[in-house]
Amino acid sequence: MLAWLEVLAPLVLLALLVAVLVVWARRFGRAVAEARDVALFRRMVAEEVALLDLALGPVCTAVAALRRGEGEPAPVVQELIGGRDAVEAILGRLREARVPPGVAEWERLVGEIERVGRAMAMVEHGCTLLQSGRSRHLGEAQTAIARGYLNLIHARRAIGDCAAAIAEPRPPQVPWLRRSADGRR
Repeated sequence: MLAWLEVLAPLVLLALLVAVLVVWARRFGRAVAEARDVALFRRMVAEEVALLDLALGPVCTAVAALRRGEGEPAPVVQELIGGRDAVEAILGRLREARVPPGVAEWERLVGEIERVGRAMAMVEHGCTLLQSGRSRHLGEAQTAIARGYLNLIHARRAIGDCAAAIAEPRPPQVPWLRRSADGRR
């Protein structure tokens, strides 16, 4: 009986050790996979925001020139159509993306991109009023173009801020390492 116990005890301990190592390896693998997903998501957001900024550059330039009276509304409308198509495509890809838990500023980023679309629609409305040739619509057209342009500029800046907030890695939250308000652990 004692011989069986001498053989069985180390085998049971070995089985427990293997079980603990398997559980630890699975948790470690899950943590690595989650970190990889977050890194891929952040890279995708950075690429999409760079594309958006690239698409909005000519639109902002054209609208600024129109505001200064240096251009006609027709080319601006063409820039707006191209810019709106790019914004819709980027917004569609971002909405389809699987957002990992704990990513800050995601809802704000999507909201600001939607704001860009509304701003371009406002500028387009102003351009349509300018193209109508009626002098009574001149003030409304200039106001719509100015408000749309300012919304476009502010949304573009906010998108950059949101993308920067998403891109910065956050340290993992370990509950037993957090400090209380008075500095104690």
